[in-house]
Amino acid sequence: MGGFYIQGSDENLARMKEACINISKSWNFKSVKYLSDNDLSINSSFFETVESVRQKLNIGFFERIYVCRNWQPFNEILLECCPSAVKICYGDGFGLLDIRGGIDHRPSINPRGSWKLNQAYLFVPVEIESKCFALVDDIIQPPIDYLINIINDIASNITELKTYTKFLTNNSDKKLILVTTSNLTESSTIKPGLGWLLRLVSAANRRLLLLKIHTLEKPLNFLQQRANSISHLAKREALMYFNQVIRYSSRNDFIIIKPHPRETLNQSGMLCHLLSQRGYEAAVIDKNFSHVPVEFFFNHLSFSKVISCSSSSSLTAKLILGMDKGRIFPFIDRDLSKKYLSSFYCSSSERMEKLWIDLIDQAELKTLSPLRLMDYE
Repeated sequence: MGGFYIQGSDENLARMKEACINISKSWNFKSVKYLSDNDLSINSSFFETVESVRQKLNIGFFERIYVCRNWQPFNEILLECCPSAVKICYGDGFGLLDIRGGIDHRPSINPRGSWKLNQAYLFVPVEIESKCFALVDDIIQPPIDYLINIINDIASNITELKTYTKFLTNNSDKKLILVTTSNLTESSTIKPGLGWLLRLVSAANRRLLLLKIHTLEKPLNFLQQRANSISHLAKREALMYFNQVIRYSSRNDFIIIKPHPRETLNQSGMLCHLLSQRGYEAAVIDKNFSHVPVEFFFNHLSFSKVISCSSSSSLTAKLILGMDKGRIFPFIDRDLSKKYLSSFYCSSSERMEKLWIDLIDQAELKTLSPLRLMDYE
């Protein structure tokens, strides 16, 4: 295990590791090991790091190696550790394929270039980057029922989760709404809320500087620091979720908030507080279960709606719960996205939204055909 990208929160990292180890117990792995960010850091050379990882893991001969993609440092290092192994990709989000080859303009951290992948096992085959399908020798699409059955089997065997979900709802007779939040602040996606004021002060400051007047420089620096502060951005992220949730729920609902595993700024807690202030009944999933995949909760709770805020839970809710797509809200509404999210995120998400709607339509039939993002220009 490794490459979790949870910075600044040792507690979150520990819970992520614990959740992965608990899930791994469903199979008979000989061992489970973890590579920290320090283990993967390239201080001198890529190949020295590879050798250090090989020694730590005591790697001999490996027949197969499975990676999410081939270009993240964790994957690139492990692929180089096992040069003779059959290299298999399982994709992001159960099958989204974004891998690198000779056509990719982004450099690999491996001086030899990204390793070619021999096979890809994709439950949901989606080509995110152009020509990714062609970069794999053999693409296999396992039956989607296998994925659904595995998720349900693991979830039903987690007795602690079953006990906790009963405690969470406290036998409430209200309709349950699932809300999944993200880590958009940590990923530098939230737009500063003081942008309009910054533009106004900046324009005035430029005019004054022509007259060699520096009156607005200190206020401008203060505004820039305030607008870009992490706490300010996290509050804006929570406010965006709040505005989304109240559009599709009522005070007669019980709102259950599932934090993103990489959340480090308590956006989900802020959202819960905002909802409670407005008279909504809401609860955040406890930290002991916040890193459990959201799909496991589908086995124990009957949700009437899913507000996924661009999470893959919108697709799995359809696959596992068979929920009517009219009760699934996959994305942040366009007006809220434009207000709170960076223009780069908004422009790139429009194509993905169209593709995702097609996926949900396919999920209704449990027949998922390969899709290419480039076809949604």
